[in-house]
Amino acid sequence: MFNSKSSNSQAGAQAAEKKAREQEAEARKVEAIKNSIVAAVEGMKAHAYAPAPDRCETAAKRVTELLKNPKAPKEFIKEMRDRSDDLLRSCFMKAASEASAGALQAAHHDDKELRTKKIGEAKKHLARAIQLKAPPEFKLACDRAIEAATMTGFVHHDGPTKAKPADFAPKPVNRAHGEAPMKFEEQAAQAHEVGAPHPHAPGHPPVRH
Repeated sequence: MFNSKSSNSQAGAQAAEKKAREQEAEARKVEAIKNSIVAAVEGMKAHAYAPAPDRCETAAKRVTELLKNPKAPKEFIKEMRDRSDDLLRSCFMKAASEASAGALQAAHHDDKELRTKKIGEAKKHLARAIQLKAPPEFKLACDRAIEAATMTGFVHHDGPTKAKPADFAPKPVNRAHGEAPMKFEEQAAQAHEVGAPHPHAPGHPPVRH
């Protein structure tokens, strides 16, 4: 009788130990999955800052695939998806901003062919940025810059001109460090402080100093 109880107790201890090992192994798997997703999201940053829209889009698709892993925690998935979306949106906003700036510069330098090319790029990137929920204020500012590039009469001006717009796309948000997305009005206010016209001012696209 005593031996029977001892055997049952030993078997129970072994089962508990086995379960603990399995749980630990599972936890390591989940942690590895999370690390791979974080690395994929971090890999988007360079493309977002460049900006390199095509590469950033490809990197975002990889993140999306990794997030389909059923072992990834739901809250973690949401956090990583939000971070990925922020980077992708910022990338296309920056690309649209730089393309519209390039169009204005091309107009300033009397390069109609380059101006046409940059206007096309600006419209394409802006359309994608809007799909990614870029703020209406950004669309308005970018539309004005594109319109200014279209209407510029190729006349040389000394000093700041419409052909030298500021980069009015907000920087990607680093959610890992608790940063909150900066409102477009705050971005515009910063540009205004260094001498760039406010993007809401009638007839004044952003300018670059």
